[in-house]
Amino acid sequence: MQFLKNTPASTLYWIQPRWVKSEYELRSDEELYCKLKWAKISLTPASVVSADGQWTLIADYWRRTVRIESSDGDAIAICTIGRFGYKVIVEFSNGRRLRFDMNGWRSEYAFHDEDTDDLLSFKVISIFWPLKLKVRVNLAQGVKDKPEAPLLAALGLYLLTYNLQFHNSILG
Repeated sequence: MQFLKNTPASTLYWIQPRWVKSEYELRSDEELYCKLKWAKISLTPASVVSADGQWTLIADYWRRTVRIESSDGDAIAICTIGRFGYKVIVEFSNGRRLRFDMNGWRSEYAFHDEDTDDLLSFKVISIFWPLKLKVRVNLAQGVKDKPEAPLLAALGLYLLTYNLQFHNSILG
């Protein structure tokens, strides 16, 4: 597994190597940068592994929150999910806040900082939910140098799948 800061690419892809497993890999054409794996089909908990670190994502569906823990169990961020999942606020323990928004078609998602600049954007390329999903990730200039970049890339996919699961449960 490679460090995300070492990639020359600004576009990466979340792919699902085997459709029977709830595991995704963040890849360029030839390199692996991050993995996201669910323990169960319910999306919680999920583990994120990269060369930069390891995290756990734990959803609380009743409170519409996702807690992010470091590998030693410390809470490093809380995501508050708005009504119908259209807007998510990510609050880090150091006070930093990010927004995660999506378009009306649920095909494009993005993290924004306070200045409304896109940090990472996600576009659903192919979908056969819940069995197969492929997502393109675009990294803004300078984002891949940040230590939380792999976590944000994984959190984006996690929130995207959370949203798809929520939307499908409402519609039938």
